[in-house]
Amino acid sequence: MKIGKLIIGIISIILFALIAFQSCAVGLGNILLDNGELSGSAGLYLAFCMLIAGIVGICTRKGKIGGYVAGGFYVLGGLIGIANVGNFSDLKIWSILSFIFAAVFILGSMFTKNEVDTPKDELTPTELLKLQKLLIGNSTESFILPEEQLYQMAQDRVSNGMRTIKESTAIMESTTDIETFFSKSNLIIDTYKMICKIEEFFSFDESPTAAYAKAISKFGSETKNFIFRHIQYLVETAKSLKTEEEKISEYKKSHKTFQKHYDVISDENKLIIESEYKKLLQH
Repeated sequence: MKIGKLIIGIISIILFALIAFQSCAVGLGNILLDNGELSGSAGLYLAFCMLIAGIVGICTRKGKIGGYVAGGFYVLGGLIGIANVGNFSDLKIWSILSFIFAAVFILGSMFTKNEVDTPKDELTPTELLKLQKLLIGNSTESFILPEEQLYQMAQDRVSNGMRTIKESTAIMESTTDIETFFSKSNLIIDTYKMICKIEEFFSFDESPTAAYAKAISKFGSETKNFIFRHIQYLVETAKSLKTEEEKISEYKKSHKTFQKHYDVISDENKLIIESEYKKLLQH
């Protein structure tokens, strides 16, 4: 989508010159004919809207807020043009094209999640070096990579991190294995912490810190659901065991695995675990 926004932005800037030239010619004709039409002026408004939208779209192609702004200018230009076509027949074509560009930017932005938008402020050399060390490790090099390269590295790091969080969350919601559940939860936490460090330098469409807080608040309920899912799975698989001693052994093994992770499990969920295993071991 970033490449698509870049291409449309460049096309819009080129079309600005063409539409503006046509609009001036049509506007001059309207003045000479004294027909009261505003198609020439509407064409100029559309041309400038395309120019602004194109520039905004190119500059903010890696985020989604800029996509909404660019889309708004495309819509505005299209509405002005389509309402004042008159004898400027090409204006209808440019207006429809402007609506198409608007749809691409707006829909594209709707499916862009939590990506780096723009630097919060112009970064100083010290801040750039700090960002570089964050992205490529604790290098002692004082040489600073080009800003665009650092920007792209940060973008890739966030995109990959969000993909990791999404995939890990899906696994947590379906797995019945204790170690898998808690390893994925730790991976999610570590990934959010990494992204939150990048937040110091860039603006985000959704604050990673806020997203991290939401994830932490949901962890208790997700753990509770997992406990019951695992217990149900444990009971079902234990049915295939021949002796009661084998079942008890599996229950105790599972119980000990849970206890290894008690440092990250809430007191409420610990009580649920102890209660469920007490029931199993008393049978």
